[in-house]
Amino acid sequence: MVWGGIIRAAGAITDRQTAHVEAAGYDYPAWYVPLADLIISGAAMAAAVQRGAVIPPQWPLLAALFTVTPMVLIAVVTPNARLIGVVLVIAAVEPLLLLRPVFPDAAPGCLAILTTMMAMAASLRKSLLTLAASALALGIPAALGRLDAAPIYLVLLGGGWVLGHMLQTHMRLLQTQKRLLRSEREAQRLLADRAVLEERRRITREVHDIAGHSLSVTLLHLTGARHTLAQDRDIDEAMAALDDAERIGRQAMADIRRTIGLLGSDAPTPTPKPCPADIDDMISDFVAAGLRVKFETSGPLDSVSEAVALTLFRLTQESLTNVAKHAPDSTVTASLRISESRATLSIHNTGTFTSTPDASGNGLRGMRQRVEALGEGHLDTGPCADGWRVRAELPLR
Repeated sequence: MVWGGIIRAAGAITDRQTAHVEAAGYDYPAWYVPLADLIISGAAMAAAVQRGAVIPPQWPLLAALFTVTPMVLIAVVTPNARLIGVVLVIAAVEPLLLLRPVFPDAAPGCLAILTTMMAMAASLRKSLLTLAASALALGIPAALGRLDAAPIYLVLLGGGWVLGHMLQTHMRLLQTQKRLLRSEREAQRLLADRAVLEERRRITREVHDIAGHSLSVTLLHLTGARHTLAQDRDIDEAMAALDDAERIGRQAMADIRRTIGLLGSDAPTPTPKPCPADIDDMISDFVAAGLRVKFETSGPLDSVSEAVALTLFRLTQESLTNVAKHAPDSTVTASLRISESRATLSIHNTGTFTSTPDASGNGLRGMRQRVEALGEGHLDTGPCADGWRVRAELPLR
């Protein structure tokens, strides 16, 4: 029962002291203060024994016991009690030095350890005040001729302060490094999360563009096949339209599977990116499905970077998909002009709209995101006097 109470009390003191150390902002072990208190108390008792004060009520022994009391107070109460303990320790050492001087003396060791502790954990002002008070406590007996080898003790005192201050500076640097490391890791985590989010958005845009394009072209082919069978009874032409629809659908499914597969792959296999020359083939699919498109290009197409080429391809694809969806009977005029520094894509359709494109939809929003990702790109979309217009200007590099 008694031992259990002692163990619980020791645990409570240790927990409280750990909280004090953590609150000070250093990474000192939680046991360093109790150990220093124990050393100070041992030095005080040794000083009392040196003076033959083993049987009370001699004053040196009472002073030594008085030294022990604030150390226990420091360990158990709050960090603010440390200043009280400093004053009491210095006041308690004074009688030991004045009443019966001895050499070598353990009493100055109490002051040296106390000064070191304050330099390790207290502010610079408090540690310097402790150093000055301890030096004064040694200086008075030395001036009265009651302390031998005072210079040695003063050097020991100053060395303890320097050691403690160096340790505090080192621990502050370590704390700063740890804070910077934590900040760097948090920044890396945020960047990784942002990269994952951007990749998901990119894949979402790709799937939307692929699915929207293939479905629009497939529906155009199916509509053409139905009209051919209903009006002309031309089975061969209808079968050709159905074959094109099937080809487009299968190609779209393969593209979607490959794109979705990127979500679950740690090291995705690079897939060929569309280039400006592929725009002609993509437009041919729309034309074969019945959409009226006139497309012109000018400038060196091979000077376009991969990212810009993909953006040009997707912008054209999404624009024609919107035409096929909202104005399938309209006429489209498209042009791609490459200059020394910029690529300009213009797509203009005239005709009657069966529905108006939603400016807040995924298609137009995805187009804006693609252009913004290039940094200095500019996109203008919206209705005009005789239809709908899309104009994009993109930097080549």
